Amino acid sequence: MREGSAAGRAQTLNALGRAAEALTVVSSGLAEEPQDVDLLVQGAVALVQLDRDDEAVRYCLAAAAADPDSVVVQKVLSVALRGAGDRVGAYHAAVRATQLAPHDPGAHIQVAHSASDLRDPHNGRMAAEYALRLAPSSPSAHLAMVAALFPPGSPPSKATMREAEQHARTALSLRPDDHVALNELARIQMARGRLVSAAGHLSTSVRAAPFETVMQRNMDLVLTGLIARFHWILFLVWFVGTQVVGAANGQPPRWLLVLLGAIGAVALGWIAWQLRAQVPADMRLGFLRGFARRQRLAAVWGVCLLLTCLLFLAAAVSPTSLALTLFVVGGGPLFLGAVLSWVRFFRDRRAS
Repeated sequence: MREGSAAGRAQTLNALGRAAEALTVVSSGLAEEPQDVDLLVQGAVALVQLDRDDEAVRYCLAAAAADPDSVVVQKVLSVALRGAGDRVGAYHAAVRATQLAPHDPGAHIQVAHSASDLRDPHNGRMAAEYALRLAPSSPSAHLAMVAALFPPGSPPSKATMREAEQHARTALSLRPDDHVALNELARIQMARGRLVSAAGHLSTSVRAAPFETVMQRNMDLVLTGLIARFHWILFLVWFVGTQVVGAANGQPPRWLLVLLGAIGAVALGWIAWQLRAQVPADMRLGFLRGFARRQRLAAVWGVCLLLTCLLFLAAAVSPTSLALTLFVVGGGPLFLGAVLSWVRFFRDRRAS
């Protein structure tokens, strides 16, 4: 690629994240040289950044027609096909890249990711191991191993998750500001039940890439997990208190009201503290609005938890006559939250 050429300028703009400007440069260049492979590749890279993967695939296919033996074209084609949802095509393009350049770690990294998409852990791990042999200090190679060991939607063993976490941490030690590595580490920690640690790593990755849908989705999972955890603690204490301990003359014992109120206060305080500590102030309101839009059932569940906590708090400090009413009313949103949790569980199970 000639320095100062249209393709060179587009490459610089793509590296700076200015994809729309890069695409403008590419379009002007292609008007004069429609078969320029470098321009077509940079156009595809820009389109991938703009989430226009179908168009990126067309640019790559045009580049491949002009230069069928280009490793770069095959690697970018694989990325574009993954984004467009063609997992098989992405895998074949990545394999083709390794055939053209057997010692290119980037090609093997792409095979690892594509194989993981196809739920092919054997080939994914082999490709990642080969990439690590070629480039042991490459964060991307370690993240390829994470993808091979723990693909999204897969329930690996504890030993496999520990190994995946080691590779994610190694990638972070090599490139501390890598939002993908932070997100992968958070995903592993969520699977291991470490919601607070996951939220911390996710907040950092969201700061680095606030519009990445993967980051937002994982933050949604963390918040939903916190809501679920406190909801079921409250529900179990409420159930044991009402069904097992019982109440004299229909009146719940004062210690039960105080305990439920204390749990409610801790739940509200903890979730608020997590949002304050983990989500940047300028993103907090937008995140909550986005959460309500993306996760409607979980948002309603969160409102139920909020109402329950407030009612139990009020019952804990109210006179006896009013405490019973608040206690009974507080059980309503608590029970509704339990129903919503089951609806969400079966919906997610059916979707998977």
